[in-house]
Amino acid sequence: MKNIILILLIAFLVGCTSLNEPKPFAKNTITQEGNTQTNLSSSGKIVSIKALKSNLTELSERLDTIHPDPGFTMDVSEVKSQIESLSEGITSPMTHYEAWKYFSQLNPYFKDGHMLIASPQLDEQFKSHIQKGGRLFPFDVMIDASQRLLVAETLEGYSDIKIGDEITSVNGVRASKIIETMLARMYGDSLEFRAAFTASRFNKMYWLLFGSSKDYQIEFMHKNKRKQLSIMGVSDDPENHNGGVREFVQSRILDNDIGYLRVDRFFYSQEQEQPFFTFLDETWLAFKDANVKDVIIDVRHNPGGPITIGSKVLHLTLRASHFHFCQTLKFV
Repeated sequence: MKNIILILLIAFLVGCTSLNEPKPFAKNTITQEGNTQTNLSSSGKIVSIKALKSNLTELSERLDTIHPDPGFTMDVSEVKSQIESLSEGITSPMTHYEAWKYFSQLNPYFKDGHMLIASPQLDEQFKSHIQKGGRLFPFDVMIDASQRLLVAETLEGYSDIKIGDEITSVNGVRASKIIETMLARMYGDSLEFRAAFTASRFNKMYWLLFGSSKDYQIEFMHKNKRKQLSIMGVSDDPENHNGGVREFVQSRILDNDIGYLRVDRFFYSQEQEQPFFTFLDETWLAFKDANVKDVIIDVRHNPGGPITIGSKVLHLTLRASHFHFCQTLKFV
């Protein structure tokens, strides 16, 4: 099962204060929340019980060897206890998708913004879904401290729903249930961090856990009145990695000889690598010519990921029988 991976990325991260601990998951059960609209659960190769349990054993062992100090973020004994619970709960073979959905319940326990169980195979399926005309949840959203789902951006042609309106259900599923299902598999230092990541990736996570539809039936609250809206999903990928680099990098010279460099992403496709480094060369040359004394490097909107150095990614990979374990260095 080579496509299930544990990624440990060493990078600068602004920590957040944790609100509460993730909820333990039940033994001997495989959660199947909201999976009625996607066929991912029945697609892909079947992984045997033995192989699934072997992956979890390997994961537990690697926590003691690959991570320089796992106790810096997580309670290692608690993580290992949850790994054991997951292993005991495996009673039948799974597809790759089912394995990801089951194993990714560990992500909140790592309490690390750059450590997660992910599946590159699902990324390829997502790209295929988009290329075939699949439609995504149409709104940008926020998740507040009370874990309410709020509209973050309005859509042209829909004047009834405004920024800040609370979405209470999507396609008949309560928003609280949707958020709970996503947070149970989202990585991050704290609940605030996980909620922010969930909001920024809501479109993709919704497809992954609840499927997609041509039209989305949305129930929301506007000025204390409950309203309903049927809206067509969007067809573009909100996480398109093939756009021009100028979409997520900026530079300029501020007052008092201060240079400003903003980088919103540290992952680049092959087509973006050279334009990115050309941009950096031009930026540093402009700073030098302007006799810049200090530089502000703004990475507030960076969602994480490895940075490509030259034509290669600087990384150390330790390969197990099924999992890939990667430690990736990147500058900030």
